[in-house]
Amino acid sequence: GEKVRYAGLGTVEFIVKDADAFFLEVNPRIQVEHPVTESVTVLDLVELQIRAVADKTLPVAQADVTVSGVAIEARLYAEDPDNGFLPSTGTIGNLRLTNKVRVDAGISEGMAITPYYDPMIAKLIAAATTRTEAYTRLDAALLDCTVSGVTTNLAFLRRIVSDNSVLANEVHTGTIDAMIASNAEDSRFPLDAHIAAGLWLWSCRDRIWGGREGLAAWRLGSGARELAAAPAIHLSAPGRSHDVTFGYAGRPDALLVGI
Repeated sequence: GEKVRYAGLGTVEFIVKDADAFFLEVNPRIQVEHPVTESVTVLDLVELQIRAVADKTLPVAQADVTVSGVAIEARLYAEDPDNGFLPSTGTIGNLRLTNKVRVDAGISEGMAITPYYDPMIAKLIAAATTRTEAYTRLDAALLDCTVSGVTTNLAFLRRIVSDNSVLANEVHTGTIDAMIASNAEDSRFPLDAHIAAGLWLWSCRDRIWGGREGLAAWRLGSGARELAAAPAIHLSAPGRSHDVTFGYAGRPDALLVGI
């Protein structure tokens, strides 16, 4: 920092492989991923950035910064992973964001996703003692989210955080492309999953619509805007699997089914 006369808060990006680190760039500002650093250092980076300008110095020294645990961030976007991650525009309908992990969001129900701004809906940040536990918490948090009105990457995020290569930290620059290609090969499976979900709902119709509590204290059409997650169905076939989830769509005669 002294050699380039850099004073202030910023992010230095590297690609790390084994014991080698390769410099990419410096961003002299808060990054989208700053909650990850905040979660493992217990520092408020936004406050530090303001103080660095106002006081001309940082109130902490490098020796004072300690790291504890692991944090992972998922960026929930209005985009279509099956169509080149193109942004999706429209009005947010039913929106449920989890309280299981830290959530930073600037979108609420009724707001529009337009082509003029970044289509990010929220960031979910899971922190834990170990990497495996952090991924488990993030997966549970993603399952606890519901978005309607626009196409999102929610299902794809769940696929990423449960992927064996990701969990084993055996990822590379082609990992996402490989996932997309694999999903294209299984393109007929979601239809099978919808059929199976429909049959399951029909077989359980008395328990869902007949009783006040329904399944696992889940109420359909109770009038409450908040919804509890219904039990998910895990459907699997050779070489492919999907979790089918359910949510309240805003009307007594409508149901959200997510795959």
